[in-house]
This record gives sequence, structure tokens and C-alpha cells, in this order.
Amino acid sequence: MSLTRLSLNLLSTSFILIGSGMALGCLPLIYAGFAPLIFFGLSLSLPGVESVEIDPVDQLEVSKGDVVELTRTVTFRGGVGYVVLHEEVPGSFELVEGDNLQLHVKDFGTQRIRFSYKLRCTRRGVYDFKEVSYSVRHALGATTSRQGVLSLNQRIVVKPSLASAKRIRERDRWIAMPQPSDSKMQMGVVSNDFKDLTTYRSGDPYKHINWKATARATQSITDLPIVNEFEREGNKVVWLFLDASRSMELGNSTANVFEYAVQVTMGLADYYISRRCMVGFSLYNDDGVSLPRDPQVTPNQVVDEEIRGALFPEDRTPRKEDSTIMGRPSFKLFSLPPEAGRHQLLRIERLLQSMEASMVSLDLKQTLRFNDASLGSTNPMTFLITSVRHNRVSLLHEELLELEGIHDKSSRGKKLSILINVQGYNLASKTDAQRVAAQILKYEDEAQLRGALTREATVINWDPSETSFTSKLVAEAAQK
Repeated sequence: MSLTRLSLNLLSTSFILIGSGMALGCLPLIYAGFAPLIFFGLSLSLPGVESVEIDPVDQLEVSKGDVVELTRTVTFRGGVGYVVLHEEVPGSFELVEGDNLQLHVKDFGTQRIRFSYKLRCTRRGVYDFKEVSYSVRHALGATTSRQGVLSLNQRIVVKPSLASAKRIRERDRWIAMPQPSDSKMQMGVVSNDFKDLTTYRSGDPYKHINWKATARATQSITDLPIVNEFEREGNKVVWLFLDASRSMELGNSTANVFEYAVQVTMGLADYYISRRCMVGFSLYNDDGVSLPRDPQVTPNQVVDEEIRGALFPEDRTPRKEDSTIMGRPSFKLFSLPPEAGRHQLLRIERLLQSMEASMVSLDLKQTLRFNDASLGSTNPMTFLITSVRHNRVSLLHEELLELEGIHDKSSRGKKLSILINVQGYNLASKTDAQRVAAQILKYEDEAQLRGALTREATVINWDPSETSFTSKLVAEAAQK
């Protein structure tokens, strides 16, 4: 431990005074020279802080927009002095209360210092608070400060926030969320809700035979009986398609179109899963790469590998060539087949947790092609969550036609595709002139969008800077 400039000044002053007094034969100068030396000796005899320790902390899991309180308890042993504590905070957090820079005075004995501060989580992701740095200073400044770090290793997982679509369950008098009535997944437990009359098929329970309808419809002894078909729990299918193009980053780093689109996606997934629907989910990119027409790799293989690589990079098996997957050109497909239950919501949440725009490689047409088997067998109601750009309206029309093509012929003409247009011009506007320009661009995009809609598609234009998603849905329902 080295001496400070103050200590060196005291020593030099003492030697100068003593030397001058001896040279001049002046006892007062000699006596005065011993005063700084005595003060320096007393300062060195005052012990400094010996050790610094920090208590372990728990891992946290919060949602985007939540305010989290971080508490640190630091123990100092031995000596006296000043202690400065500092913890680095990631830029995705906003300090709302308290301070992450602390100054404390340490007295004799063991002392425990507890401090806390509150942060608002403004962005999804996984953040590691690895350490708290400290600086211990001598009480009288005799020696230089001792610096170090305290290992913390606290991980904070910021999950995507849910849009308040689930509150609509309490507003059935005012709004009816569209339900996937035409989906036909033959799975789940048979309920008591009557659906339709059908011809008997092998495996149908005899108790479901409708004898009155059979008697009216039977023309000969070879005719099959008529049975009652009942709704199945969880047999309705909804598929969410989220645009992850670069243009979805319109806005700032914490409040942009993609963040609000993720919020809407999670809200819709939560709403329909709570209604016992099966929910599928896919990410796509309008700027996607071109792929061979019939690639020899199944979607599930790519999903397993790419999702594991994105969510658990430490568990990913190294490949000999990162540019290829199973001998073919590499691409990223993030798609989850329809499933029911809270575990599906958790899978969607984990997939979106650290997802950024442009991480996906496939466009919507390619994504539909890779999920053709699941889409064709379920006839789902689809949500397309994107931000309409005037230069991509023609492409959007083609994408809506592709979605229209996955539905059964019996469902043609029904509103089974819902386009949610997240408008972000106001998010990127800072001046009054920019806000006026944002309104003009928004009206132009809405006008072009109306011409791009197909007969099975309906659109919800939502500006997150003006209203909440729930309020927008209520307003849309009131207009119908």
C-alpha cells in the first residue's frame, strides 16, 4: 500500500523544517518540523478496512416495463475509513429511485451496509449483473485507496410484456374478440357443446347416434346412421405471424415498433391459450433470403437447432461449418407448431425473450411453405402482426393471398386473417414538424392498405403512442 500525496507532503514539510532548524540553529523550527511527522505517524497507526464481502442475491424474472428493486448487503470488517460502492447498470434499464453509487463512512468493528435502488426494465432480454466495484479510502488519507470488485452474478430475465388483451374477457358486453370457429384440429377432450350432424365413422361412440335424424335421413338399409358431433376442448387453432424485419425497429432503442409488436403477440397468445385454443407461432422477415424450392430439411429439425442456439448458446453443439445445416445453406427459421396449454405460452415467451429484428431469415411465403402440413390440417385463424410500409404494400397483398390459400374452400369469404398494423411514425417523431409529417405518412399508408386487403382479411391500425391495444380493440368493435 503506497503513500498518498498528502502523506508525502507531510514528510517533505517535516524534513524541510527540521533541516532548516538544524542549519540555522533554530529550535522552534525543529519543533515545528516534528508536528507533521507525529501526525503522519498517528495516521499510519489508524487501521484501514481489512475485508469487504457481499451477500448472495437471488435471480429475478420480470416483465418488460416492470419496476424491480435491487438490494445489496455489503459487510466491512476491521478498521475505519470511507467506502465507495458502485454497480454498473445496463443501458436497457432506467433508474427511477435510489442510486447505484454509494458513499459510506466505516467506523470501528464489523459493519453491514445495505442499500437498494429501483430500475425500470425497458427492453426484453437476459441481463447479468456480475459485480459491484468498491473503493476503500483511509480515514485520514495517509495511504492510497484500495480498489476491488465483489462477485455478484445476478441474472435478471426480462420477459416480453403482455398486451392487455386478456382483460377483454371481462368486457364481453362491449367487444367480441374474433374466434377461430372454422378450425378443425381433431384433438382434445370431447365437450358437451353440440357442433354438427355427421355421418357415422368408424370409432364414433354409439351413444352419439342421433336416432331421430337417422330415421329421417335413411333411404336404405345400407345407409350409415347420423351421429352428433360435439366440440372438442382445445380444437380451435390460431396462428400468429410476427414480422421481424429491420424496418420494424422504427422508433428508439426501448420504444419501437418491434417492441410493441412483441407485446401484442404475447397478449394474443395469452388470450387464446386461456380460451383453450391451440396457438401456433412463426417469425418471418420480409427481407428474407432465397431458399431452394424443395430443401431436404424439415422445419422441426431447423426449429430445434436454431431455437436452442438462440436461447441456450452455451448448450449449442459446435458444428464443423457454421454456414451450413446438414450439408445445405444455413438459414434461420423460428416457428412453433400449434399447441395448447401454458407451456406453449412459455415457449413463445422464451423465443421472443432475446429476439431482435433481422435475426430471422425466411420471408412469410417461405415460412408458410415450411409449415404447410400443420397449416393445411388445422385451417387456423391467422394474425399477421407487422408495420405497413408504403413501398411494401404490393408485397403485403401477395402475403395476404398466401394466407388466404391455406384456408379450406368451405371457409372462403370469411374473415379468417387479421392484419395488425403497428404504426410507428409517431414513435420516431421528436419535433412538431416531424409529428405533422408522421400523421400524413400514416394516412397515406392506411389508404394504400385498404386497397391491398383481400376479401378474407381485416385490418386493425394501432398507434401505440395514442392508445393502448385493448382500447383500440374496443374502439374497432364499437364501429362494427
